[in-house]
Amino acid sequence: MSWHGARAKAAAHRGAVNGLQKWAQEVFDGSQKEVPVAPVKGGYLRDSGKVDVDSIGLQAAVSYSGPPTSSDGRSAGTDVAVMVHEDLGASHSTGKAKYLESPLNASRAIGQAIVAREIKKAL
Repeated sequence: MSWHGARAKAAAHRGAVNGLQKWAQEVFDGSQKEVPVAPVKGGYLRDSGKVDVDSIGLQAAVSYSGPPTSSDGRSAGTDVAVMVHEDLGASHSTGKAKYLESPLNASRAIGQAIVAREIKKAL
């Protein structure tokens, strides 16, 4: 009998990374449908969305940043994205507050299944 523990561990890790990428993409795709778009020159917030996966730490993040807020192009970035996300009283012609939290919460069960399936497939 041969022991292939290191290979199995590496394969499981690769599967977990793939699963996290797919789950984060699922959340991102859902958030893109819900992120508010300003009626005039809108879309900056939506277009700033991105998915990052830390393959070492096995963490995934979906994030947005706001538009430049000064003439030199510097951005308040995340502050604007957070403000739009958290302001439940704001009225948006498209999208809504909690544009990221809602898709994340809705994806929890399927996300865990996605990661498990990718680990199983890798093994």
